[in-house]
Amino acid sequence: MWLNGRILDSTRALLPITERGFLYGDGLFETVRVYGDQPFLLARHVARLRAGARILAIPVPATTAYWARAVARVLAANRIGDAAVRLTVTRGTAAGLDPPVRPRPTLLVQARRLDPALATAQARGINLCLLSFGRGSGPFVELKTLSYLPAVLGRREARRRKAYDGLYVTAAGDVTEATTANVFIWRGNRLRTPAEGILRGITRDVVVALARRLGLRVEEGPIRRTALRGARELFLTSSVVEILPVVRVDDRTIGTGAPGPITRLLQEAYRRQVARGMS
Repeated sequence: MWLNGRILDSTRALLPITERGFLYGDGLFETVRVYGDQPFLLARHVARLRAGARILAIPVPATTAYWARAVARVLAANRIGDAAVRLTVTRGTAAGLDPPVRPRPTLLVQARRLDPALATAQARGINLCLLSFGRGSGPFVELKTLSYLPAVLGRREARRRKAYDGLYVTAAGDVTEATTANVFIWRGNRLRTPAEGILRGITRDVVVALARRLGLRVEEGPIRRTALRGARELFLTSSVVEILPVVRVDDRTIGTGAPGPITRLLQEAYRRQVARGMS
């Protein structure tokens, strides 16, 4: 991994116990999909990281080129091409809860191979469960912070219920997102995806743009839990899974129980977008 400018074996990459990312979740991260050896939409990820860091008052290197060099070094050191690469920034070290006046951030870049089962999931679809809680609320819910306990507990619940992932449901009965992905529903000849109280994914925004370019009617707004009953198609989006069809939620089959034509159409459009982005 790449830690503060140095390539280190993961067993030797050490952080002090006063590291604020460890103690308080005081930091941000981005996960970037890499095709071959090319990170896709890295500039957008860096822009979101930079915007979040400004809100949290954490100084980070601003240029995409800086992070691109770090990513390239990690990929070369691990000898992998297609991968998921994580950029992590914390406020650094300090004693006590109060943030330091002049923080020296910790910068980390890691790479991991893709799940070999992902292609099958993209082709056949997955099953989800409705979680018994929401992701949370407040001014920081739209930031990709290190405070990921809801996602950890959501995945734990999903695994217990033999589901691929879980969907957060608010107390008001709105389905907001999955633990690490945004959600789209095709119902009544229109595509709908939540827009508020979520982490707006970069892949989500690309898919919204692609859908509109294809002439689909797209609405950005709440998805009621009851709307799942009439869903003809459902899918998740994220940088890692791209567009992932959902064929079942709890004991309810979605549509025909197989990935639908709108999902397939968007998957193909996304593949073309990736190809253009890599050229």
